[in-house]
Amino acid sequence: MKRMITLFFVIVMSLSLLTGCGSKEQQAMEEIGRQIEKEAKEDGVDLSKMLQEEKAASESRTASKSEIREAQKELRSQLDAYYDPLLQEEYDAMIAAETAQDTLAHGKRYNELIEERNALGEAQDLDWTGKSSYLRLDASYISKAMHLSASGNNGTEYKIYCHSTNAFSTTDSDRLMLICAESGEGGNWKELTFMKQDGAVCSLDLSNFIEPGTYVSIETASESALQLWTIENADWIWYLFDISGSEGILTAKSSDLSTEAYNEKLNQAFPREGRMSENGIYSPVHGNTLEELNRMVLRNTKGCAANNCSCK
Repeated sequence: MKRMITLFFVIVMSLSLLTGCGSKEQQAMEEIGRQIEKEAKEDGVDLSKMLQEEKAASESRTASKSEIREAQKELRSQLDAYYDPLLQEEYDAMIAAETAQDTLAHGKRYNELIEERNALGEAQDLDWTGKSSYLRLDASYISKAMHLSASGNNGTEYKIYCHSTNAFSTTDSDRLMLICAESGEGGNWKELTFMKQDGAVCSLDLSNFIEPGTYVSIETASESALQLWTIENADWIWYLFDISGSEGILTAKSSDLSTEAYNEKLNQAFPREGRMSENGIYSPVHGNTLEELNRMVLRNTKGCAANNCSCK
């Protein structure tokens, strides 16, 4: 009998799809339905009543889901009404900031507010997607702060190196290092300054190791080590420096990358999880001005705070 009831519901659903077709298939299905209903009645089962009860139960479930959606919509509106002005205030203050300290303070507070808002919503099973999704600031605001810290440096070129914690996106957990390069005659570097994210600074006077006027390029970098290469007398030369302290220290030099002793020191200095590379996402496009730094932050911010930014 249970199988018969199940078949009946299948037939009823099929009939609803065939309504209005006027086909032979529809007539056959109606006849089968009448036969099943007749047999069920003989067994003391009122299929019509069961169908009405199932319909009422289905409508009740639909109404319940609708009420849940409306309640979540109302909660989302309440959270937005409270947090949106706070987020906007912190974002605008971070953009307006002209010091590294203020930039970091307001950027950090913005991310804290995002976490608070999202946690309150998720506790009530809110789905923060689409237009309701405000993402945390990535490390762009940290890059802005680092550039502002370097504004008093005499560097003529600035590079942001980054070690990303996420292979598919940028986050505020990405590790940054700002490299300021001061050029000498011919535009070649004569001194490098490394500004770490924790505020530590390391200086490297290249003239102590490399002939002035020699072209220098960064091969590999981390917060504690640096590998440079130059071309001297038609030979490629690689230099390995320890930059963990306040002054860069030469630890190895080689004209042959197959040299076992050099490569052993190189592998020790650069474990894969610590390697950094130059990152254009966290660099201003046209110069190290406040305006360009803010454009960089705006470019990388996802969420309504950026869209409503008063600086645009």
